[in-house]
Amino acid sequence: YRCPLGREIIENSVLLDNIKAALRCAKTRMSAAFTGETLADTEYPSASRLKAAALAGEEHLLSFLESCGGLSASAAAAWRISPAEFEKFADNSLTSAARKAKLVTLGSEPVLGYYMAREAEFKNLRIIYCGIKCGDPPERIAERLRELYD
Repeated sequence: YRCPLGREIIENSVLLDNIKAALRCAKTRMSAAFTGETLADTEYPSASRLKAAALAGEEHLLSFLESCGGLSASAAAAWRISPAEFEKFADNSLTSAARKAKLVTLGSEPVLGYYMAREAEFKNLRIIYCGIKCGDPPERIAERLRELYD
């Protein structure tokens, strides 16, 4: 592949989206057909294994993700704290991967890193705006903010 960083970011993004969808399907007890249609096919963990674990229930799915190790286990740990913490973890892990673009001078990586940095900043602006609009205390707003590209 011409852009290994782009591939890594895409694979992590699809994996995290699959995990989020499977967890939501497990929490709401969605049907097997709906859960299967929701998940994209990935290498590890496969969509079929995620689907089977989701149909067995949220706790079973979290245990399965923890047994997978790596990003899946970290995602499960974040979900156990709260769904909002999972969202923050997912955004932060993608931003962390994008930081590798700083080490590349030529190619598509710097453009990808710049794009992801702007996305993170826009998310933080939305979080700050919504927190102020809802009257949240500054500490609560600060704990929701995503890591920036630096």
